[in-house]
Amino acid sequence: MPITPPPPGMLGDDRPRFDDALEVATDGAGAGTLRRLAYPVYVTILVALTYGFTFTRFVFVASNPEWVAAHLMTGAAAGVLAVLVALAAGFVWRASRQRGAVVPPVAWTDQVLGSSIDRAVAVRPWWHLTLAGTTTGGGLLGVMLGGSLWASQVTGPLALPVAGVVGGLIGALLAHTALWGQVGRAVPIRTAAALRLLRVEELRTQAATGDHFIGALLAGDVRAGQLEVAPPIRRRRSWRLRPGRPVAGIVRRDLLGLRRDPFSWARAALLTVIGATLATWAALEPGAPPILAALGLVLAHFGAAAASEGLRMSADHAGSPPLFGLSRRAAALAHTITPAALTLAAWLVSGAAVAAGVGADPARAAVFVLALGLTGTLTTTATTWMGAFRPPASLALLMPGSGPQLLALRLVTPAALAFVVGILLPAAATSGTAPELARAAAALALALLWATIRLHNATRGGASEERT
Repeated sequence: MPITPPPPGMLGDDRPRFDDALEVATDGAGAGTLRRLAYPVYVTILVALTYGFTFTRFVFVASNPEWVAAHLMTGAAAGVLAVLVALAAGFVWRASRQRGAVVPPVAWTDQVLGSSIDRAVAVRPWWHLTLAGTTTGGGLLGVMLGGSLWASQVTGPLALPVAGVVGGLIGALLAHTALWGQVGRAVPIRTAAALRLLRVEELRTQAATGDHFIGALLAGDVRAGQLEVAPPIRRRRSWRLRPGRPVAGIVRRDLLGLRRDPFSWARAALLTVIGATLATWAALEPGAPPILAALGLVLAHFGAAAASEGLRMSADHAGSPPLFGLSRRAAALAHTITPAALTLAAWLVSGAAVAAGVGADPARAAVFVLALGLTGTLTTTATTWMGAFRPPASLALLMPGSGPQLLALRLVTPAALAFVVGILLPAAATSGTAPELARAAAALALALLWATIRLHNATRGGASEERT
C-alpha cells in the first residue's frame, strides 16, 4: 500500500531543510532581509530629510496654517484619509495580480517550492521583506508629514509619533492587502495559511514579469515597463468595431478598449471626479490651501492618462506607416478625443455638484465651472501628450550617478506641469485680477506649447523613432 506523505506544515524538519536550501542558494549569505532593507531605508531617510521635509513644510507654511489646523482634526479629514486608504488598497489589490507581496526568484520557485517543504516556511523571507519595507516606508512617510506639521506650527510635537504610527499601520495594511490580492481566492485570515495558497506557476510568472519590468526601467524604456505589467484583456473579446469613417472608428476603438478593461475605465472616472471635485472646491472655498487644487489637477492627470491607452498605442507606432487614410498627427488627435471628452464631462458634473453644495450663484457658477473645466481638460490633454510622446531615452539615463535622477525627472514632468497649473488656479479664480490670470494662463500656455512640440516631433513624416 502506498504511503501518503503528511500535509505541508506537518513535517518536523521543514525549518532545517529550508535553512540548508537557503545556504546553498545564497552561498551562505542567508535571506538577508535586514541587509537588503537597510540601504533602501537609508536612502529613503536621506531623500525625506533633504527634499520631502523641506517641500512639505513649505507647502504647509504657504498654505494658510490656520486653515489647515482648523480642518485637520475633524471628521471630514478622517473621512478623506479613509477614502484615500481605501483607494490605495484597491489599487494595491489590483496590482498584486501582476506583482504581489511575495515573489521569490525563479530558481528558488522551481527548485524549492515544489518540494515537500512547507510553502509558508519557504516563502516567508520574501513576505517579511515586503512587510518590513511597507511598514518602514509608511512610518517614515508619516514621520515626515508629522514633522512638517510640527515645524510649520500647524500642530504640536505629538503629531510626529502619531503620524509615524498611523503611517506604519497603513503600510502594514497595504502589505497584507497585496498578499490577499495575490492569493486571489478565499483568503484565510492567518498569514501562514494565505502563504500556503500561493501557486508555483503564478509565482514564476510574477518573478519573470518583475525582472523584465526592472530591466526596462534600468534601460530607460518606460513604455516597455508599462506594457510588461499591464494585465491581459480577457473581457468582451468577441466584440467587434463597426465600419465607419476614420475618426469615428478611432473614437469607437478607444471606447471599446475601455469597455474591455473595466478597471481602467473605473480608475479614470474615479481619479478625474476626485481631482475635479478637489480643484473646484479649493477654488471656491475661501482660505483653502492652493495645494489642494494642485493635487486635484495631478489626480485628474492620472485619470486622463488611464483613459489614454489608445493615445499611447498611437505613440508606440508613430514610426509605422499610417493607416485609415489619416496622417500620424491626425490619428493622435483622434485618439485624444475620448480622454478629453471624458475629462470634460467629469469636470463639469463634479464642478456643478460642488458649486451647488457651497451655494454659489447659479449664473456665475455656470461660467466658473465651464472655465475651470476647460482649463482642467486642456491641462490634462497637454500632460497626456507629454507622457505619451516622450523623446527617445538618452544615454545619460544609463549613467550610475545621474541616471536615477534623470529617470525620475522624465517620469514626473507631466504631473509636475499639472501641479504648477493647479497651484495657480485658486488665486486666478477667486481674485480675477490681471496678474493672477496672466500667471495661470502663462503656465497653461507653456504646458500646451511643450506638449504640442513633442507631438509635432513624434508625428512628423518620415521619422521612425523608438518610443519609451
